[in-house]
Amino acid sequence: MILLRFVCIAQLVLMLPVFALLLVTPANLGTVGIYLYLTPIGIVLALYALWQLIKHPARRRLAAATFATPILCLGA
Repeated sequence: MILLRFVCIAQLVLMLPVFALLLVTPANLGTVGIYLYLTPIGIVLALYALWQLIKHPARRRLAAATFATPILCLGA
């Protein structure tokens, strides 16, 4: 549970400023660099959160939030 909380907080610290940057600035070549930075981190964290979501029902709410953050950031 502690590791999942740490992952969720670290993910929010890393991805939410980038998400805000993607929403406010127009698309350019810097956006490609941001996606190259976000994609590997997001995939690994989403897989970990998906595993927590399936295997540990008590952590379902936190795991769902951790799973949804990279999907929203990469989808923007």
